Amino acid sequence: MRKTIPLLSKIWLKVINLEQSLFPKLEESIGSLSPKEEKLIKIIDFAGIERFVSNVPITNSHKDRDEMAHAFVAKKVYNFHTKRELIDRLKNDRILRLLCGWRHYNEIPSESKFSGVFKEFSQQS
Repeated sequence: MRKTIPLLSKIWLKVINLEQSLFPKLEESIGSLSPKEEKLIKIIDFAGIERFVSNVPITNSHKDRDEMAHAFVAKKVYNFHTKRELIDRLKNDRILRLLCGWRHYNEIPSESKFSGVFKEFSQQS
């Protein structure tokens, strides 16, 4: 119980920091954020998934791994049913694309690349 209180305090401070410093700065540069966009940012920030996906050794190219991990989180947050639906939204939604880590729509990987990377992520221990 004693360890739980400091952990909860750190989490609460992180939430306050996101809402008071990060969100206003993001809104200055990319415009107002929807509730889903704020939720996506919070999940990506708290999960810290980059620690787990940056060193995936299965394929030759590790390009876009962090971005694709963020996109898979977005797929759940936005309740997209297919990778195709996710990719189409990423290509057409500038803010979602930026939140996942891509600047331009032509940087979004193909559906087959997403499938291969998703398979790699699922095989990680």
